[in-house]
Amino acid sequence: MPGDGVPTEDTKTQASEAAEKQKVPTLLTKEANAVPEWKSCCFKISPACATFSVQVVFSAFLIIFSAYKLIIIDAPDPLYVSLLTTTVGVWLPSPLHGLSPPPSTSQTS
Repeated sequence: MPGDGVPTEDTKTQASEAAEKQKVPTLLTKEANAVPEWKSCCFKISPACATFSVQVVFSAFLIIFSAYKLIIIDAPDPLYVSLLTTTVGVWLPSPLHGLSPPPSTSQTS
C-alpha cells in the first residue's frame, strides 16, 4: 500500500532515475575538463604542446636554411628573403601602437 511507508516500484524507479540524472552531469564535467593527451611508449604529451613544438622546429629550420642560403649566395635570392621575413613575421607579435589599454589597466576618476 502506498501509505504504509514501504517503497513501491514507482518510487524505486523515480529514485533511480533521479540518481542517474545526478550522475550524468558529474560525468560530463569530468570528461569536459579532462585534457587530452597523446601517449607514446616513453612519454605523454598534449596535442597543443606537440603542435607548438613542431611549429618551432620547422620555423627554426626555415630561418637557419634561409639565412645560410642568403650568406653563401653573392646576390640575395628573393625566395630566401621571402621565406625568412615571412617566418619571422609569423612569430613576431603585431604592434599595438595607438590602441587603448585594456579596461582592467585603465584609470578611472
